[in-house]
This record gives sequence, structure tokens and C-alpha cells, in this order.
Amino acid sequence: MSIERKRGKSNYTTKALTRLWLNGVLNFSIHPLRVATKFGFFVIIVGVLAAIILLIQRLVSGTSVLGWTSLMIPIIAFSGVQLISVGVIGEYLGSMYISKSGIPRATIKKIVDNEDG
Repeated sequence: MSIERKRGKSNYTTKALTRLWLNGVLNFSIHPLRVATKFGFFVIIVGVLAAIILLIQRLVSGTSVLGWTSLMIPIIAFSGVQLISVGVIGEYLGSMYISKSGIPRATIKKIVDNEDG
């Protein structure tokens, strides 16, 4: 949906608009941190499934490179743990910042006058 300007041309480039959007999304919200936490849980689940598959493959065929399976399983698992840790710590710090900054958590969009009082 595009709205045409009545007069003039915008001075914002696509790069400037992208930077403005990223600034608004990342600086005033803890949602990206929650995404990191959820992605961490996803990585751990994928890591456990990959570990099961790699162990079965190693035991059944025995053709994988020596040490590869035992190296990949902890790397995948600890990557998920790191993402969860970063998300939890970041969410804690973000919620502390929001509560201490005094920024209202909601804004009033419209005030409706009631004649009855």
C-alpha cells in the first residue's frame, strides 16, 4: 500500500529509513531479546535431534570422520545455551531499563468525552 505525496520529495533514503526503523525496533523493545531466547530453545531442540541422528549414523554406518560427531554435538548444544543466556540476561536488563526510565508502557490513543460524567 503506497500513499503518494501531494507535494515535494522525501529527503530520506532507503538506508536512512532502514536505520530509523531498526533504531525504533531495537532500542525501545525487549522483543528482539525474546526472539533470541526462543531461537536458543529452537537451537537446543535441533541440537538434540542432530545428536540423536549423528549418534545413530555413527553407530550404524561408522563412516563419519573420527571425532566429528563428538565435537559437533557439544558445539550445537552450547550454542543454544549461549543464545538462551544472552536472551535472558538481556531481557532482565531491558526490563530494568524500561522500569527505571519512567517511559510509560502504554499511551492513550484517543480520549472520549462522556457527557454523563
